[in-house]
Amino acid sequence: MKGSTTLVVVDETSQDSLVSRIQAAIADVLAESRHRPPQLVDGDELARLLSVSSQTVARMRQAGSIPFVEMGRLIRYSPDAVVAALATDKKGAAKR
Repeated sequence: MKGSTTLVVVDETSQDSLVSRIQAAIADVLAESRHRPPQLVDGDELARLLSVSSQTVARMRQAGSIPFVEMGRLIRYSPDAVVAALATDKKGAAKR
């Protein structure tokens, strides 16, 4: 439904599993693109790379879980930096 909001509660075990799957998916994509210069992607593209919704990307950004760059009104993400941040969070070094 357009305009509806869904709240999903994830237990810590499921969250760890989700983070692991996200890291693996992004690592695969990045391994294929190491020969390309660094890139910035929008929230929709990052969501596609992570296999999550755009809303999940926005929530992670708002929670401070992933880094982003603001260019005027545009928000962009570095997939490499996001993977690094998620890996740090997985190890418990980042705030929860």
